[in-house]
Amino acid sequence: MSNFHIILPEDSDLDLTYPWLDNLQPPGIYNMSTTAMHDSSARDPPPRCRPGTRRSTLNKILTFVEDPEPNDSEVVLWMHAPAGYGKTAIMQSVIETLVASGRRHYIAGGFFFGRDVLVEGVGRDKAHNLLPTILYQATKNIPGMEERVRKAIVANERALLQPIDGQACLLVDSFEHYVPQSKHTPTPTIFIDGLDECDTPAAQYAVLGVIQDVVLRRLPLRFVIASRFEYHLHQRFTLAPLCPVTRSFELSRNYYSEVYYAKLKYRRWRAGSSQESKPSNTKKGQKSTDIGIVWL
Repeated sequence: MSNFHIILPEDSDLDLTYPWLDNLQPPGIYNMSTTAMHDSSARDPPPRCRPGTRRSTLNKILTFVEDPEPNDSEVVLWMHAPAGYGKTAIMQSVIETLVASGRRHYIAGGFFFGRDVLVEGVGRDKAHNLLPTILYQATKNIPGMEERVRKAIVANERALLQPIDGQACLLVDSFEHYVPQSKHTPTPTIFIDGLDECDTPAAQYAVLGVIQDVVLRRLPLRFVIASRFEYHLHQRFTLAPLCPVTRSFELSRNYYSEVYYAKLKYRRWRAGSSQESKPSNTKKGQKSTDIGIVWL
């Protein structure tokens, strides 16, 4: 990627060089969070779907992302489930699948919220880190986006230092009137994992507020969002303007059972047991009363 050279107006009193646009940005500068990216070393190894699992869910998301002529009434896909159902692994696997298959340009960017680790003082739980991180990835993933982002920053030179609602102009200016290079290329998708892990409900509302702005402006962007089913999030997704453009689905307990069974088999193997059969007191298709899963 070529380096950016930001030239501010002569009368500007803002002394910023935006080193993150030169691919030299250390964590914590100008609100970009490198730890929240799908390929961040801070998350290595990230959770992934086991080979051959979650096929239905992965295909559902990939179909939404890859459609070159999407239904204009559906630009947001919300996947929700309780903790431990593998939402992050699914989001990671979708992004890695697109990158590995040469479709990186389908990805505007990805952000994995989390409250677990601080790396050099930078966490993954702040809303104001979201858009700078997404825009940085867009310059790497989407042909022609470098110049568009550069112009947006020059035109809104203080935006990166503001809360997320003040940064929204950068996303708008970068993607307004953007047209994919080929009619067979879908509009880019922003992946947001763990929205419920974002700092506070107010901050989560602010993130959804930016998405609402994108929807109302009909910008060429799609969103795939994964989170727990929190009532305040559900409420926002079921009200205009998000409700008419959102498709939501819940990961079923069957998917959780699949993961649980895989873990159980692994524990038995580690314990030296050669018995991989299902519990004798649990019939096929019948719920187990002791561990609460359904064998498939």
